[in-house]
Amino acid sequence: MFTACGPKIYTSTSAYRQLETEVVKNDLDGHVTLKVYGNGINEDDAIDQAMRNAVNEVTFKGIVNGNGTKNVAAIFRNPNVRLDHQNYFDDFFLRDYRKYVQVVQKVKKMKGFGSSERVNLGVILEVDMNRLRRHFQSDGLLK
Repeated sequence: MFTACGPKIYTSTSAYRQLETEVVKNDLDGHVTLKVYGNGINEDDAIDQAMRNAVNEVTFKGIVNGNGTKNVAAIFRNPNVRLDHQNYFDDFFLRDYRKYVQVVQKVKKMKGFGSSERVNLGVILEVDMNRLRRHFQSDGLLK
């Protein structure tokens, strides 16, 4: 009996799904509430990763997931700013980022995303965009 030698074709994409950050609320006072996902060796590590992801997205990418009235523009418009100031941002994401984000609620642990030995968690976070923007201004990165 002969069988095909080619690779097996998988029709399901659930193992490859990309969990995107969603805007829950965009307040007029400069706070934005986000649903963010994190992956870590334990629950605390997954929350920490979600916090980094949230600050990273509002700082460099912006968020357009959700209805159009809730979109969040990136603080930096220059797509190369992270590379241009790599040492600064490496240090920032080691310690300073936590000053600008707080956990509102843990949403759920998930399976099927990442390694089975790791914790995958959805978290509702609040980011203080005004304080974050002022921080970058005081450090001379933003006008």
